[in-house]
Amino acid sequence: MSIWKRIGLFIYLLGKNKVKYDPIAELIMFLLMPFVCFWTMGFPDGLGLVELLSGFAFPALFVVIGYYLLDDNAERSERLKWAMIRYGIYFAVLLVFYTVLCFVVPIARAEINPGSFLAKRLWFNFIVLDVWPLPIGDSLWFIQSLFISTVIFYFADKFNLMRFYKIVLAVFFVFMLLTSDLAGVVGFNILGYRYLTSGVFTKAIPYLLLGLLLNESYSLIKKVPFWAYIILFIVGGALTVGEFYLLFITGRLVYTGHMFGYAVMAIAVCGLMVSFDNMHYDLMLNKGGTIAKAIYALYSPMYTLLFLFIMLKSAKNLDVYFQFSGIIVFVACLIIGIIVAFFQTMWELKYACN
Repeated sequence: MSIWKRIGLFIYLLGKNKVKYDPIAELIMFLLMPFVCFWTMGFPDGLGLVELLSGFAFPALFVVIGYYLLDDNAERSERLKWAMIRYGIYFAVLLVFYTVLCFVVPIARAEINPGSFLAKRLWFNFIVLDVWPLPIGDSLWFIQSLFISTVIFYFADKFNLMRFYKIVLAVFFVFMLLTSDLAGVVGFNILGYRYLTSGVFTKAIPYLLLGLLLNESYSLIKKVPFWAYIILFIVGGALTVGEFYLLFITGRLVYTGHMFGYAVMAIAVCGLMVSFDNMHYDLMLNKGGTIAKAIYALYSPMYTLLFLFIMLKSAKNLDVYFQFSGIIVFVACLIIGIIVAFFQTMWELKYACN
């Protein structure tokens, strides 16, 4: 076996048995991916409601991950350690991948201002607020905040601080709301920031801890029929639209990344996951997590490539192309993700035979 195959096998097997999710969780992660694309790149529904409602996808992803990753048992410390390493490797790989693309793709390279890299605010935004400074890779914040959160939880578990998680959850949820959808109401304006975007403290930590809270409420969640969670999901969507409309007509709307209704929708998604946690799926559906990771890693650069293609092809129907960009990018990334999952399956079978 070559050195590169050994390295690939090591990275793949790294914590594989320590950091794993139920097949239904893998499937839900996959089903959330189109909404990730629609929220980021839009959806051609005319009113923009699908794009607005799709914002629940990232909170739901954090809740599902937190449900399994922060499960309070004897293996949590070991599970967090391996998750920290795997997320760290994934973050480093995407960091290099996006950086290289930004300096290779002509459109992205033209937008880069070398002098801006000396700005302190740029580095503050990237390190503290998880804001990616380059044209390609604005989705990096998700894995970056997930990695940093895992590091924080690992040491919190080591020092037996996780017992205070409910207090931390309440504090961070209030902080998240006051610095995002309610920022215009409270007049938030610190250091020139009128609101805070998604990151470690404004999305990852509160929703991961919400996943832990739901995990501890398993017996209660399991008693609720699945159709009730469907109704709850619809209610969450209605709350999101209502909150958006109310903030808009009062002139207090400054950011829509953390609508309160998203939390309700994320809870409903977790409830549906628990309702179906005894179902079994075939091998390909068990690869939902693999396909989801591929879509997440590729949708930002794929959007840039689509933009480049449109500019080279025709400038007449730009609006039409961009209206369908979310769908086009998702389908393209889905095809690549399925191919990756197929070859990964073949590799696993070959490895098992050896």
